[in-house]
Amino acid sequence: MFRIKVTVHILLKKRRAVNNNTLLDAQKRQKTLLIVVESLLFIAPRRETRDFRAKCVRKHPAERNRVNSNE
Repeated sequence: MFRIKVTVHILLKKRRAVNNNTLLDAQKRQKTLLIVVESLLFIAPRRETRDFRAKCVRKHPAERNRVNSNE
């Protein structure tokens, strides 16, 4: 009986470790992609990044009707 409990406990522990490693790998992959995107934006000319941000930023409903003084 004791041996079965220990075996089950070890198997569960290994499964948790595998799940943790998978999660950590996914997080590392996300961080790597983010770093690549940031570096590409940094290399791009300032005007292109400004236009890209202006096009992709979600504006607050109150700001949609407001006239932008920079344009």
